This record gives sequence, C-alpha cells and structure tokens, in this order.
Amino acid sequence: MPFQLLGTSAAALSAQRDNTSLLFYTASEAVLVDCAGSPLHKILRAGVDGNRLRWVIITHAHVDHVYGLPSLIHTLWLTGRTAPLTLYALPEPAALIRRFTELFPIQGKGAFPLDLVEIEPRPEAPVLEGRTLRVEASPGQHSIPTAAVRVTFNASKERGVVAYSSDTSPCQAVVRLAKGADILVHEATYGGKIEEEKRFGHSTASEAGKVARDAKVRRLLLTHLDPWSKHRPEDLRAEAAKAFGGPVEIAKEFAPYSPAGAA
Repeated sequence: MPFQLLGTSAAALSAQRDNTSLLFYTASEAVLVDCAGSPLHKILRAGVDGNRLRWVIITHAHVDHVYGLPSLIHTLWLTGRTAPLTLYALPEPAALIRRFTELFPIQGKGAFPLDLVEIEPRPEAPVLEGRTLRVEASPGQHSIPTAAVRVTFNASKERGVVAYSSDTSPCQAVVRLAKGADILVHEATYGGKIEEEKRFGHSTASEAGKVARDAKVRRLLLTHLDPWSKHRPEDLRAEAAKAFGGPVEIAKEFAPYSPAGAA
C-alpha cells in the first residue's frame, strides 16, 4: 500500500493519537512527510524497512512536525545506515533543521551522508522525483510558512495521486495542488465555527470538505484532529461529508491507504 499515517493528532497529542506524520512508499523507495516522536519505530511498525527511506519532507517549523528528526537520524545511523538521506524543507524550517544537526550531530565513524534541500516557496514547486513517485509542493496558509504536498505514484502496481494539506487555513493554493487527486488528506483541527483570531491558521472539518469539493478529489481523509476537543471524530466526519458530498473518513494511524482503491 502506498501510504500510512504514523500519527493523526494536532499538536496536543493523546494516548490514542500521536502527532501527524505520513509515510508514502512503494516497493523500492519511501518518503516521510513530517517527523514526530520515535519515527523509526513507527516506520518499522508500518512494515517498511528503514533503508527504503530515501527522503524526509518537513512541511513547517512547528514543534509537532519536526521534533523527531534528530532521533530519526541518530537511530538510522545506529542501525547501520550508509545510504544518503535527503531532507526537504522551506527556507524557514530548513534553518531550524541546520540548528538541529549542529546540536545533535552524528557521532563516530561511518556517518551516512545527510543532504538538506530547500523547497521553493511557490505554487506547485517540484520537490523530488524518484523511480516510482514524484512530489510537488505549494505554500499553505498557516501561522508560519508551510507547505502542502502532492504525491504522484507511478509504480507498476500502484498509480494515483495523494495530496496532503499539512497545517493550513482553507486556501486556493491547496485546492489547486489537490486538483483531481484520488485522496486528499486534510487537516481538521476544529469542528463547528471558530473565530478568526482563535484559528492560528487551521481549518474546520467543514472547510476541509469544501476544499475537497472544490478540488474535485475522489476521497477525503481528515487528520490533525484535536483529541481534547469537545467535537467527536464522527461529528467532524459528518461536517466534512456534508460540505464535500463525497466519501470522508477519519484517518486511522497505521491503516494502509491506496489511491488505487479510492472510492
């Protein structure tokens, strides 16, 4: 299966939900989008060999999306990795990543090559092209600079498109990036209506549904939920489904998803 969510929570996690991150993969390569706690443990739990991981994309510099990166680099080294690992980020999180790698350098002999590439902060910017998947990015609309991503699979047995909003208010840049995707994974931090000054650059479930509708995607998965909210996941799903008019699910951690199987 081409992707799993390794976490589905907003910044304040719970016993049931960890911070949001996604692992996209084929038989030969994998890309991790955002990096919360114990990342290698989660990659292995997803059934993917850590050596298959070629790239990591950090969508923005908020703690819940980047704090696991030093652990990932360290544990990959401890488990014998020698292949290069390439990190991608907008200029702002790239600066934070540089400080991380200075603060937590890989010690000892045989450190694997670690490359950092800045993502251009423009709509539909090319990020990476592997043998079986391609990634593009567009700036979202958050409290700090952030990037939504579009992953196109072209493996022999897996083809299709998945878009991920990352943290964002509803915006046309994400609609355009997600256009015609088989699956849109969109944040739904809030339910109901919420005042603009309390949003901090996030979306409601209804707004996620409207983005899915406007982008004409086939299926919507809701993530980045607030486990401490009064709104139940089923309430969020119903809100989004009413606005979208298509199939909506609350994303499940470690459940296998495939664009080829989108309804």
